[in-house]
Amino acid sequence: MDKYNEVWRKIEKDMKRWKNKALGISSRIRGVKMFWVPKLTYLFQVLPLENSKQKIEIWNSLIREWIFGSKRTRIQKRLVYSHQSELGWGVPDLNSYYEAFQLKLLLEIGGEENQKWVRFENEVNDGIGRFGIFTKLEIKDLRSTVIPRKSTLEIWKKWQPIWLGRTSRWAPLESIYEEMKEAKWWEILKTKGYVRVNDMYRGGTLKPLQEVVKEVRNHFWLKILGLYKKIKTVDESENIWIDEPMEEIYKEMKKSKQRLAGKICRKMTSNKNGTITHKKSGAKKVR
Repeated sequence: MDKYNEVWRKIEKDMKRWKNKALGISSRIRGVKMFWVPKLTYLFQVLPLENSKQKIEIWNSLIREWIFGSKRTRIQKRLVYSHQSELGWGVPDLNSYYEAFQLKLLLEIGGEENQKWVRFENEVNDGIGRFGIFTKLEIKDLRSTVIPRKSTLEIWKKWQPIWLGRTSRWAPLESIYEEMKEAKWWEILKTKGYVRVNDMYRGGTLKPLQEVVKEVRNHFWLKILGLYKKIKTVDESENIWIDEPMEEIYKEMKKSKQRLAGKICRKMTSNKNGTITHKKSGAKKVR
């Protein structure tokens, strides 16, 4: 936290120095984006905060005051933070940036990469959260994790019902069928290209059970039947072929990781996405 306070003190000095300059609102917003946001977002990436919401909201409030003046503005917060292309002011929301960088980590954990930091965090947290955004979260899981993964999962717990409220076709098969963990038949399944739920389909239709059994090995048919029934239950009860917001971002990440946190943040503050991050009750759908 000391590093955050050090950076914020420098920002406050800039605020005082520039306060009385003849700058319009648009110029002030550009100044915030160019000079202050990069300093904080760098810390958001390398030094995750615990219980950060209250502190960041204070910073947001001070930045709004510097941009619009000390008088209470009548502009709705939704419009203050919405992108200019959506008729908002486009003021950077530090809380959305912070949460976006945390969700970016979860996206990378749930990807194909097997990086050292991912392996270390998985080991420290006894595998909790190892599926990234495809993790099925429970309260007991959050209590068993440590920083930084704990704070990351707490943020995802807020967004998951809105952005990925059902089983994803991109989810690892392990995440929906725990019996696969450390099983020999699962290793064979992976070598045959069956890694994610989507791999069990061809042209939008679930592959015949006998075809999969024959590919893997006939004596594993009972295990595969259990997996098959699980997928069939998901297929019949949830429409996995319509992309939810986080799946759209996941597919973009597979193409390029550039500006990934920015894309997540844009969705958080988007009117079209139907969410507001700035109310005390947390993320909610807007009708």
